[in-house]
Amino acid sequence: IDSRSYKNSLGMSCINHKDIKCSSMHIFGLSSSEVSVLINKCPFSCKTCKKPTRIPTMSPTREDCRDDKSFADKFGSPCVTFIGLQCHVIGWLGYTLDEIQQILDSCPE
Repeated sequence: IDSRSYKNSLGMSCINHKDIKCSSMHIFGLSSSEVSVLINKCPFSCKTCKKPTRIPTMSPTREDCRDDKSFADKFGSPCVTFIGLQCHVIGWLGYTLDEIQQILDSCPE
């Protein structure tokens, strides 16, 4: 799950990195350690989350990349409601930017 409070030195939050290759952010002036923090704080947006596998592997799925089973949005909808939707562009459904970020943070699968 992406950190809700993260902002890099450019003022960008996790959701701002959704369509950017996070490991290349040094091009925009982030240091190596800032890029590492970005990738660690924003695993969903940086696409470092892995889907859980049926068979155990040498690289287990990060726990922070799993849906929050207790999450429900303002309409009472759980994470499963958002499967297949591009959550970062659902503002037209009546969600605020903060609510969209909450969905992204809670429903990374």
